[in-house]
Amino acid sequence: LDVRVKGGERIIGAQFNFENQAVLWSEKGNIYKLNFAQNRYWKVGKPGLVSCANYQMTPPTNLLVGLHTGRAILIDTDSGAIRSRFVENCDILGVGGSSDGALVFTHCRDHVTVWDSVTRKARLRLALQLEASLEFVRILTGPPTIPTSQHRVTGGPTIPTSVHRVITACRDGKIAVWGLPPLANKKSVDKFELLSEGNIGSECEGFCIVEEDLYAATKIEVFKVDLATGMKEKVVDIKDRERICNIDVKTIENRTVIVLHLETRSLFLRNGEVVEQVFCWGAGCFTRDGFLMGKTKPEGSVEFYRVDGAWNKDAVKIKKVAAKTKPKADVKSTNTVRIERIDKSTAAIIKERVKTAVPIIDDE
Repeated sequence: LDVRVKGGERIIGAQFNFENQAVLWSEKGNIYKLNFAQNRYWKVGKPGLVSCANYQMTPPTNLLVGLHTGRAILIDTDSGAIRSRFVENCDILGVGGSSDGALVFTHCRDHVTVWDSVTRKARLRLALQLEASLEFVRILTGPPTIPTSQHRVTGGPTIPTSVHRVITACRDGKIAVWGLPPLANKKSVDKFELLSEGNIGSECEGFCIVEEDLYAATKIEVFKVDLATGMKEKVVDIKDRERICNIDVKTIENRTVIVLHLETRSLFLRNGEVVEQVFCWGAGCFTRDGFLMGKTKPEGSVEFYRVDGAWNKDAVKIKKVAAKTKPKADVKSTNTVRIERIDKSTAAIIKERVKTAVPIIDDE
């Protein structure tokens, strides 16, 4: 299923929320929502030129958008209403929030600001050196029990930590976990507490968090980092030398699959072996249940694939594709991919053939 905006306006980003609905945003700042279960779409609004966005918010109808004006806004995608505004007055590279909806963050070139979602005021700012090149920020909710530094060595009892943790990862491979005191604790002083840190040791091209592990992709390897201890473990050797657009990691039915979205294709790897590949240019994203994959193509459209069968497949032999070589139009995957009309993206489908005509979004 290929989706594009009428009139040639380029789509520059797409993401799914936790309810398997999607938003798309264009180069002119138009934002659209797609509801696959209801087989419809609508225009959310045009708040300004979008630099980044995050649709994995609480509640799931909320979309957090970073604008070129140095402001971030929280939009209700059902009504189009702007719920909150956060002002940075500098380029915003990334946005996101905690799963409980209590905190929002704005990621800029040399700092991260954590905002209180209720008061809409900046709670804390973590400054980094410019040369650090901050690439990735996330907020985790719920404190694991992490041993103190001396107990890590002696194996002694653990102590409770902060309710929220801010994860930062830089392009040079340096990773840190910062704790925040509970919001309700009036006696505590608001400050970041360094809980753990790690170092990949080489330049990284993509990051992804799954529960308490951070996955980091370099040009030749993928590492898994334990956020509690900072210890790293190599999990994949990357044999292809294409540029990595982004990395995803999904655990479906106790099977963990690493997906590398490369320049010309997406590689699905389990235990270091390729189990599926989909030929399509650009960055990728998945529904929470792994039913659909969306790919934002360089020419300005988004293509959706049904990939629910990819997670439990055996390894396949693949033909080597030269880097930066566009694959043939009729070659989509090494395995059969069915295209069928979706009734519920998390449940059954209606077994009818999809019309091959390309859907056009009218920007009016």
